Amino acid sequence: MSVTSPAFSMQWRRFEALTLDELYELLRFRQSIFVVEQHSPFPDLDGLDQEMEEALSHCREHYPGQLVALTAQMRLVPLYRGFGFEPVGEPFDDFGLTHIDMQLRPHD
Repeated sequence: MSVTSPAFSMQWRRFEALTLDELYELLRFRQSIFVVEQHSPFPDLDGLDQEMEEALSHCREHYPGQLVALTAQMRLVPLYRGFGFEPVGEPFDDFGLTHIDMQLRPHD
């Protein structure tokens, strides 16, 4: 008996473009990873994810020359690199997950 893998596709969408069913499924999936799989029952929905692009634009416009810093899980380094962040320093353990500090350097 052969096993068929489900089809996978990825799309970037704004939160307000999601239906209630899509949002529910995404939150359920996110909870299954952070709380169940990674044993990390810490508040995750802080409202900051949906505002990242706007926040970065705001920083660039109103605070030119300022450094922007964050801490990322190692597996998310490519995602944040896509926004212009670069790793700084050495990886470290944070609640059992390997993280690294990242910085978005100011435009010259």
